[in-house]
Amino acid sequence: MSPERYFFSLRLGRVIPLGVAALLAVVLAFGMVAYFTISGTRDRVQNLARSDYGVLLSTLEMKINLSAMTIGMLEYLVTPEPVLRERALKRVEDFNQHLLRYQQATQKHPKHAAHAQKVAQTFAQHETASQALLERRAEAEQMLVGVYRDFKRINQRVETELPGYLAARGAGADSQHVLRQLDADSAQIMSHVSEFLRTQNPVVRESIHRDIASINTQLAGLDRLRAPLDRSPPVAELKSQIHRGVGDIQKLLELDVIMRAQRVETAGLRRGLESLLDEGAQLLAVRSLDTATDGILRTLNQIMLFVALLTLVLLLMLAAAMMYARTRDVLPVRQMHAALARVQETGDLAVRVDARGAPELREIGAQINQVLQQLNTTTVSKQELEVSQKHLEREIAERRIAQEALRESNVKLSELVVQDELTGLPNRRGLADAIAQSIARARRTRARFAVLFVDLDHFKEVNDTKGHDVGDDLLLAVAIRLRQCVREEDIVARMGGDEFVILMTEIGLREDAAMLARKILNEATAPINVGSYDLFWQASIGISTYPDDGHDATTLLRAADSALHLAKEEGRNRFHYYSEDLTINATRRVELADELRKAIENDDFFLQYQPQRALVGDALVGVEALLRWRHPRWGMVAPDEFIPVAEATGLIVPIGEWVLREACHQVRAWTAAGTPLRVSVNLSVRELSASTILETVRANLAGVPPGLFEVEITESLIMRNLDASILVLRQLRSAGVSVAMDDFGMGYSSLSRIKQLPLNRIKIDKSFVRAIGDGDDGEELARALIALAHALKLEVIAEGVENSHELEFLRAERCGEYQGFWGGRPMSAADITHLIAPEPVRAARGGAPLLSVVPRAHGKESGA
Repeated sequence: MSPERYFFSLRLGRVIPLGVAALLAVVLAFGMVAYFTISGTRDRVQNLARSDYGVLLSTLEMKINLSAMTIGMLEYLVTPEPVLRERALKRVEDFNQHLLRYQQATQKHPKHAAHAQKVAQTFAQHETASQALLERRAEAEQMLVGVYRDFKRINQRVETELPGYLAARGAGADSQHVLRQLDADSAQIMSHVSEFLRTQNPVVRESIHRDIASINTQLAGLDRLRAPLDRSPPVAELKSQIHRGVGDIQKLLELDVIMRAQRVETAGLRRGLESLLDEGAQLLAVRSLDTATDGILRTLNQIMLFVALLTLVLLLMLAAAMMYARTRDVLPVRQMHAALARVQETGDLAVRVDARGAPELREIGAQINQVLQQLNTTTVSKQELEVSQKHLEREIAERRIAQEALRESNVKLSELVVQDELTGLPNRRGLADAIAQSIARARRTRARFAVLFVDLDHFKEVNDTKGHDVGDDLLLAVAIRLRQCVREEDIVARMGGDEFVILMTEIGLREDAAMLARKILNEATAPINVGSYDLFWQASIGISTYPDDGHDATTLLRAADSALHLAKEEGRNRFHYYSEDLTINATRRVELADELRKAIENDDFFLQYQPQRALVGDALVGVEALLRWRHPRWGMVAPDEFIPVAEATGLIVPIGEWVLREACHQVRAWTAAGTPLRVSVNLSVRELSASTILETVRANLAGVPPGLFEVEITESLIMRNLDASILVLRQLRSAGVSVAMDDFGMGYSSLSRIKQLPLNRIKIDKSFVRAIGDGDDGEELARALIALAHALKLEVIAEGVENSHELEFLRAERCGEYQGFWGGRPMSAADITHLIAPEPVRAARGGAPLLSVVPRAHGKESGA
């Protein structure tokens, strides 16, 4: 910059206060003119607002009350309670009062008065339609109450009166099946009717029609009963009640069609009313906008005039400043410029500036002299500067590289926090964040979503037999297949181990989650190729839904986990929904586990023995030892209740050792008394896989003759790990223990595998025995199983025999032995001793025969 220009800028700074003062004077004048212009515009707008304010206020109040009236009607239609109906009617009255105010406010304005008349006519139509819709809804609710009452009576008759009535008159299993199905169908149709009135879902309507068809099918089943029963008053009255209830439901569906048309009509009238109210408000807004626009245009004209004036004043001030600078202080600036040029040409830092003139110039001259002195006393070589510059550049480059590495590390760390390292899926923390987001979104939109807890069945066997590397590859492949099964917006996460969780971000019905679960189970039927292995995998799935089963991530995951355990208990490779009963059952299981530990210490268990008889001669050939528990406070606890808990907690191992010890002791007692008898004991999966099973059995076999102690193992348990089962069973056979396969025909074994097993006999499951009287197919199936056992050269015993027809059929097919209530109920060891004692001994003791048992409709009870 030349000295003249520098000095000019300096002098310009001196005259700035003068320019600011002039500018403020111009702005003040401009502001006064603008004030008067805007004040006139404001007065005109205020006058307009005073005249139309009442109309505008009434219009806004009616729009607010119209929304409140609509909300009130929707509340009553969704939840038809008398209080909500009164609230809706009250809001209709409030709107009517605001309409009267609107008409009063528009009397002075012809256009508004005509508009108000249209609003009143439209509201009268809307009010009439709304009243009709509310009355229809009340009528539908009253009809629903009547239908509930009728079907409640139907359920009571089906559950309490008719079973005993039909049984007393010789009705068979068909009538019982029809009654159970009628009971289930009546409960199902009431659930669907209630849901349809709440949601108007066409899918639910189709479900109601299917329920009606199912009920008609069951009524046809009642018509096929024997004529005296069909014409009996209780059955005829039940059919009449069902026809009446079904007719009422059909009337409800017809009424819903009418209500749907009335809702469309009411919604159209409401939209017309809103359009009229918006039209009135727009009319007022246009008038106000016209007035305000006129004032704004006048104000803009004034602004343009004064902006031109202000520009002219500033140009004059700049011209004056330039002339003043050129005439007063140019010489001192030229002297400073000459001195600096000399320093630049010669490099002589001893030169000093002799500045004169204004105080600002003297101050600048002093600063230039100070800088020249510092440069003269401080010298830095060019080489040192270059070295310092290179060092600084290298340090900056290193810091940039470190910052980039740190940024990449932070990105990877943040991904690892919410991502599973093996599969790349979200982990537990990432899943919790996703569920929290879904909950927030569902609360805003009132939507539903589902959580599916997926656990691979028997995955531990893959790790144990194939290695953890193969297990990791299997998990990765399963993760890919699960991702392919879900929608793009759904989330698949890995909780750890072989557990996955699927978040269905939005569902319409609970059945949507079931459809995905079935899809996953179907996908599991295809093997996965891992290296040189084709691995077959199965999964158990637990399902929970929001908001039915929880309102936070922890509760939903716990509910899905509980449902998963129930699916595993029912046999794995299936899915199950969560219900409140699962929580109750879990609490009960914990309490049972604690009490089982106390029972082991307090010796609260005892054994009962169920006779096993020969079909030829009906001689007693053996007994099955059945575990019983007499609790000091609860009394007798059913085996079906406490044995699954004992197996799940591992307590079945010490309990099983106690059963083995007691059973062997009883065998020795009967043998010593001269009445040797075979005793069978059930082994669980925990006992068979325990490393001490052989030592436990051998330790208790002392004094027990070979063949008098038998272990029963279910078919599915044997086939779960065939090689290990064969090894253990052969060692038991070598120790003198007989081996029986329980529940034969219920598993998935093949003939080639059964031939490899060291078995003495097989037990035909009671379900096949019960099917003997159901028709030719049931008898043929039982006959085939017996023939198969004979072909394998194995002894056969049928369990669950309860009547003479089943007994005679088994005897004709050369079954060999049988067990069931027909041959004797479970009884104490003393009663068995009395039963097997010689006839003279029993007569001398005054004992009565113990075979006068009454058959009942259930088969074998559970053992250890």
